Amino acid sequence: NVDIIWSSGENGNEIVVTSPQILNVEIIDQFDCHYYDSLEILIDDECIISTLYIPNIFSPNGDGFNDTWGIASAEVFRRITVTVFDRWGNMLYSTDKLPFTWDGISRENQMANPGVYTYVFELVTLSDNKYVKKGNVTLVR
Repeated sequence: NVDIIWSSGENGNEIVVTSPQILNVEIIDQFDCHYYDSLEILIDDECIISTLYIPNIFSPNGDGFNDTWGIASAEVFRRITVTVFDRWGNMLYSTDKLPFTWDGISRENQMANPGVYTYVFELVTLSDNKYVKKGNVTLVR
């Protein structure tokens, strides 16, 4: 039985790290002996970008299921700008607020029609690297 104390203030075998940093850890064993170590946490931007899940369909119909569209891992980015366009290239929605979700309401405060929309994500990682992700999202009612 050992106690593990992290410099982040957390205790236990596992902690969640969302930004690059140097962490110190103290381990106290059953004999009250103290062991110290530190580790540098580096974030693999390419891995984050390649595994980023962007849903391709949502249904803002008020039933409580998939009523909004967004990404779940926004905390691993310094900045996100998302822009949604209709099939004619008109901007329907844009935001840089975190975390963001789109509920199918246009900039003109009108319900968007069911259909396929194009999105552009401009992402800035915690390491200040910039990426662009483009794709389509289907809105169904």
